[in-house]
Amino acid sequence: MLHCIPSMGGGGAERQVTYLAAELRRLGWAVHVATSRRGPNWDRLVASGATIHEVPLKGRYDLRALWAMRAIVRAVRPQLVQVWMFQMDVLGGTSALMSGIPWIFSERASAPAYPLTIRNLVRRFLGCCARAVISNSVAGDAYWQGWARRRFIVSNGLPLGVQLVGPRLGDARLLRTARWLVETVQAG
Repeated sequence: MLHCIPSMGGGGAERQVTYLAAELRRLGWAVHVATSRRGPNWDRLVASGATIHEVPLKGRYDLRALWAMRAIVRAVRPQLVQVWMFQMDVLGGTSALMSGIPWIFSERASAPAYPLTIRNLVRRFLGCCARAVISNSVAGDAYWQGWARRRFIVSNGLPLGVQLVGPRLGDARLLRTARWLVETVQAG
């Protein structure tokens, strides 16, 4: 599996990638993460055991990054690509499309975050080409209603070894989610 995320900054998406990478690795999956910038979640990503690919990116619209991302996809040959946030929605999604690899699109916001702009229209077009759109909220899922082929809501996870509030998330839930990912790839 290849996760594509622009940075390992301090946000929630970056933290979710590190949690997912660590748990999938623990389950024996080969996990790769392509990112352009280090940040507060970098050490957590390194600790996850995922193979990290740094994508050189000089500015917001550096087309050389597309060639670098395509090279990573060709080298890794993942069964599934998951893209997170705009830059990797474009770079990772386009690379997966060009390589014929199934990919899923992560929705981390909702309609108010996407005014009618060329940038957001490109993002929506690419999301419509993904195998599925996974939103972390009902509002995010609603944004894709009528556009995405397949939509799913998967709440943010917590690392299994940490109890913040409420009961510990069980291995059974993580295994169901992992099986669902595999079935999504196989179902086409």
